[in-house]
Amino acid sequence: MVTVKASLSDVPLFVRAGSMIPMQTMVSQATSPDPLVWAMMPICGDGGTGSGSYYEDDGKTLSY
Repeated sequence: MVTVKASLSDVPLFVRAGSMIPMQTMVSQATSPDPLVWAMMPICGDGGTGSGSYYEDDGKTLSY
């Protein structure tokens, strides 16, 4: 069990080392979206590397 002090205005976010988190600003369907930004979490202390794949939906078909 981990105890974290946080005020009601802060939301703690726990992320596994080596994770990739896609982030984007809030958009409506009427505007074109901002670019997708990837937050890469470091791998703690071992100096390792990682890789992953990203597939973007074309928004029209079942294909990507």
